[in-house]
Amino acid sequence: MSTTPPRVFAARLSGLPVFDPQGDQVGKVRDVVVVLRSDVRQPRVVGLVVEVFGQRPVFVPMTRVTNIDAGQVITTGLLNMRRFEKRTAETLVIGQMLDRKVRVKSTGVEGVVYDVAMEQARTRDWVLSRVALQEGGKGFRRRVQTHVVAWDDVEGLFRDGDFTMVDTPAAMTKALRELLADPAAAAAQAARGLETILARHTCRHRVDELLAIATTIGGTRRREVVAS
Repeated sequence: MSTTPPRVFAARLSGLPVFDPQGDQVGKVRDVVVVLRSDVRQPRVVGLVVEVFGQRPVFVPMTRVTNIDAGQVITTGLLNMRRFEKRTAETLVIGQMLDRKVRVKSTGVEGVVYDVAMEQARTRDWVLSRVALQEGGKGFRRRVQTHVVAWDDVEGLFRDGDFTMVDTPAAMTKALRELLADPAAAAAQAARGLETILARHTCRHRVDELLAIATTIGGTRRREVVAS
C-alpha cells in the first residue's frame, strides 16, 4: 500500500490522475490552492483544483485527499461538483507562484520560481515549506543554478501588505498601535482578514471537513469488520 511522501512538489502534481477509493478515476489535478495565515509563516494548503471529466474544474479540500504518491492522488470519493472559482484571499500555486521572480533573503540570490513544495505539519494541515528557484545564468556558457530554500527565506511571492508578520510580543504591540493610529490601514487589514475567512473558514467549510473525516472513519470501521 502506498503512503504519502513527506514532501510533495506542486508542479509535479499537475496532470496526475485523481481516483476514488474504488479505483475509478474522477479527474486530473490542475492546481494547488493556498491561503495566507497571520499566525504562521507557512501558507496553508486548503485543497486541489481537479478537472473532472467534462472539463469542469472543481475544488477538492485536502481533508478529502487520503493519499498522494508519484503517480496518483486518492480521495474519499466525495466531490462537490460546483465549478471552482478562486476567492480573493486564495492563491493558485501553479497558476500564480510559478515563474515569479523572487529573492533569497539570506544570500541575496535572485531567481525564478519553478516549483513549490508542500508537506504535512504536526497538526496534519498541509503547508508550503520549500521554494525551488532557478538562478539565471549570466554570460555565455554559464550554467543555470537551482536552489531549494525554506519558505520564510524567500521574498517576493506575495504583495507587500498582504499580511503583517511579527516575531515578539513587543513587535505585536507596536504593529497593533500602528494600525490603531491609521484607520485606513486597519480597515484594509480587516478586509483582507474577512476575505480569508470567507475563502475557506466559514461554518460550511468546517462541516465539509467533518463530513470528510466521518466518511474516512466509517470506511475504516467497515474494513475492520470485514477483516474480522
